[in-house]
Amino acid sequence: MFIGKTSADIEAVAAELGQIIEDRIKDVLDGPGIRNIERGECVYPQVVAVVLAAKAKRGQSG
Repeated sequence: MFIGKTSADIEAVAAELGQIIEDRIKDVLDGPGIRNIERGECVYPQVVAVVLAAKAKRGQSG
């Protein structure tokens, strides 16, 4: 998939994916799905950790 791509191409894709992830975390924090995350009802514990960290960071900033 990345054969023949420049590092700039790969960085652009990584930045776009990063923004998508940020948007999805925001959707979870602002939506009803946060209750499921807080209860740990998620297949991936890493997702729970990322979302709870984002929630804590949001609480610290304002």
